[in-house]
Amino acid sequence: MPTVEIDRRALARGALYGLAIIVPVRAFVLAGFQAGRAARSSPYTHGALAGLAAFTGWLTLRMASHLVLGERLLGKEGDTTITVVATVAAAALLSMSGGILGGLLAARDDGSAS
Repeated sequence: MPTVEIDRRALARGALYGLAIIVPVRAFVLAGFQAGRAARSSPYTHGALAGLAAFTGWLTLRMASHLVLGERLLGKEGDTTITVVATVAAAALLSMSGGILGGLLAARDDGSAS
């Protein structure tokens, strides 16, 4: 199985673009596109990781704002722990899927889908 070297600069670029957009609209595809475009050798991997990094950044900011406001960190009143964990896991998987789609678009834009 071939190994993929992670380009941290490409990942950071994608995550920052995604985080800049994600707060109002959660655009994981943009995060993946930017990371995939910056790391042409493995756009899908970088796209998935950038989408996940953007989601993680958004989740951290959301939890911090709830903490400052004295609100529940995650979920709604009455939600069980398993419900909160399942919701966060599903959102994380969706963010990675959006990132992969962005990586695909970057690879197609480059003409070298890998």
